[in-house]
Order: sequence, then C-alpha cells, then structure tokens
Amino acid sequence: MLTNYLDKGVGSLTYEDIVKRWHSADEIIEGEKTFTAIWIREDYIDATIVKHSFSSPNVFTEKKTLVFDSKTRLLLSYKVEDY
Repeated sequence: MLTNYLDKGVGSLTYEDIVKRWHSADEIIEGEKTFTAIWIREDYIDATIVKHSFSSPNVFTEKKTLVFDSKTRLLLSYKVEDY
C-alpha cells in the first residue's frame, strides 16, 4: 500500500526515488531547509457503469504532499488526501 511504502521511506527515500516511481511533481514549494513536492491525480469514474443510469462521471482526486530535506533530498514526512 502507498502509506506503507511512504512510512518505510521516511528518512531513506529521496526525491529522485519518488520521481522514478511516479513522475516529476506537479508543484514544488521551496523552503529554507526543506522543499515540499505535490502530486495530484484525478480519475474519472463513469457512473453509468456502476448505476446503469445516465449521470455525469464522478471525479476522484488524490493529493500527495511530501516534504524533503533540501540538502540530503530525503523524505521527511508526507500527507495523502483523497477527495
């Protein structure tokens, strides 16, 4: 699971490791001693497949916010949100 992967990666995964697995971050916010990288993924679920009715697709969004040390580029913390 994603949280298991990130839990084990705190202090050992680098930004480059994450980019190899996902892709470059959608947004990077530079700080004095850290930087925050944000990945946002949107998926559309066709409600007609599930409900057999005519309705607009549902949108599923996942936002991954990871904080890295600026010098070592190691993962310090993360937050994953679904909405």
